[in-house]
Amino acid sequence: MMELWERFKFSDQDRVRQGVKNMKQRVVFGIFLVMLGIRVWGAPSGIQINANIPTDDPIPGNRVVVLSLSGKDLKEIKGMRCVVEKAIDDQGKNLLVKESDLTKTNQDWTPVVVDPKIPPGMQLLLDLPSPRASCVKELTGRLEILTPVHDPLCLLKFSNLAAQLDQELSDPNLTAAQIKIKVTTPKKSRKPCVEVRVQDPLAKLFYFEIVDAKNKEWEVNSSITTIGTSRTYTYEGTLPEGASLRVCVPKPKSIMVVPLNIKNMVLPQKKSNN
Repeated sequence: MMELWERFKFSDQDRVRQGVKNMKQRVVFGIFLVMLGIRVWGAPSGIQINANIPTDDPIPGNRVVVLSLSGKDLKEIKGMRCVVEKAIDDQGKNLLVKESDLTKTNQDWTPVVVDPKIPPGMQLLLDLPSPRASCVKELTGRLEILTPVHDPLCLLKFSNLAAQLDQELSDPNLTAAQIKIKVTTPKKSRKPCVEVRVQDPLAKLFYFEIVDAKNKEWEVNSSITTIGTSRTYTYEGTLPEGASLRVCVPKPKSIMVVPLNIKNMVLPQKKSNN
C-alpha cells in the first residue's frame, strides 16, 4: 500500500512516479548529510524536527533543506507536507522560490516510506542564497504530519467493485472533498483493462489502490492520462475477483501540526578552487 501513494498521488503538477524504485528515490533522500542538524520541538506531541542542508546541492539552481523527524510513534506517520511562511538568508534575501508549492495550504502530501534505518522526512526547495550569505537566518511555517490511524473515517473502502463499475462512487467524505472517482472497464479497448477516473480539484486525495478478495494489492502495469483537472489510471488486465477500492482522504483529526521555526542554519562552505 505504501508503495502506491506516490504513484497515485493526485496534484495540479504532474509528479506521479510509477514503481517502487522511483518512489523510494524520491522519498528516501538526505542520506549524505554532514551539516549540523537544528532541532525544533513540537509540543505536545514530542515530535522533533531536524533540519539539515546537504553539502552538495542535488538540484542545481536551488538550495535544498532536508527535514527529518525523531520522537515517538514515527511508524504511524504516512505522509508529510510543509507550509513555509518565511525564508530569508542573513543578507535579507527572500529564499522562497516564485510559484513554489511551499506556500500553498492545500498542497500535495509527500508519502513516507517505512524504513527503520531512515527517519521519515521530506525536502524543501529554496532559492539560492546571496553569494555573501553564511546562513539561512529564518525559516518559519508549519509541518503537517498525516497519521490516518488517528481517524479511521479518513480511510474508505468500496467493496464489491465489480458491481459499481461505470458509476461514480458515492460517499459523503468524497463529496465533502469534491472528489469524484469512477471505475470502468472499457469495451472498445484492444486488451482487457481497468480505468480509474479521478477528479480532485482541491488536492484532498492522498492515495487509492485496488485490492483483491484477500486485501492484497493488485500489482499490474498502469499508465496515466491527464486532461484538465481529470486523471485516468489505466491498469492492464481484468479486475481481480472480489476486488475492492481503498481510498485515503485526510481529515483534521488525522493531521498533526508542528510549528517550524528554524534560526541561523549555517550554509555549507563553498569549495575552494585551489
